[in-house]
Order: sequence, then structure tokens, then C-alpha cells
Amino acid sequence: MPLPPLPPLLPRLTKQDREGGSRKPRRGRESSRSPLSLPQLPELSRRDVVFGMSSLDCGGRITAWTAMGSLRWSPGDRIRFSVRDGLIVATVDSLGHRELGQHGVLLLPVEVRRACLLEAGDRILLAALPTQQRLILHPPATLATLTAALHDTATGGGAR
Repeated sequence: MPLPPLPPLLPRLTKQDREGGSRKPRRGRESSRSPLSLPQLPELSRRDVVFGMSSLDCGGRITAWTAMGSLRWSPGDRIRFSVRDGLIVATVDSLGHRELGQHGVLLLPVEVRRACLLEAGDRILLAALPTQQRLILHPPATLATLTAALHDTATGGGAR
């Protein structure tokens, strides 16, 4: 059985609306509609993080334009990768594993990809911390774990 259509969120505009006139509610409609409730969003606790998303290509590369721009790393900088608590932490280090490529292209070492169960096509959340000169990469498996309780709460306690 098909579901009934949802009512429009915005009323239909009339010629009077477009010309700046005031709209009077239709008779009987005042009590039938309640104001649209909007969710309360939490305050952003940190303003020193720049987020981005990237897909891992088949060669182990990700492109992180926004994040790299905020860190001001340069092509040729050597990058060291470490895995901590399921996250990949990248820092500039003269003894690093890989050089940063043109346009902010990072090549993740095979060992790092294996440790985090990353495969070609995986989407990775990037968190650049410019004041600390670090880039934190959140693999999909770690994101799923970190957000599981929040998702259960948002969907009514895990009801599926």
C-alpha cells in the first residue's frame, strides 16, 4: 500500500506574495499546522579542525585539497604515518615514509592500508589540525565504531 504524500514544507507563492503583500492564513488552517521543529545542533567545540573527505584509489592515493591547504604542507615534504587506535596520523618528518605529491596527493603505505583494512574506493574522513601540524585519517571501519552509539540513539535505540 503506497504511503500518502507528504504535505509541502513551504506554502505555494501567490502573485501577492511575490509583490510583497502579506499572506493571511486560510480559514481552518491555523490550528492544523504546527511550526516546523528544527533539531538542536551541538556547539562546535573545536574550531581548529578542518575536515575533508577523500576516496582511496587503487594505488593507495588520496587527495586532500582542503586539508593540505590548511596545513600548508608543500609537495616534496616527507610524511610519516602511524596508526593509533584505528586512526592514521600523518605528520611532516624529514625521515618520513613518503613524499607529499603535487596538489596534496598522499600515498598511503601498504602496511598502513593493511593495518586499517583499507581497500580501493573506501571513503576516508580527513581531519587536519593546523596548530599541531597533523592530519588524522579516519578509515570507514573506525568511523563505524565511533559513531555506532550515536546512530543507534538517532534512530530510536537501535530499532531496525
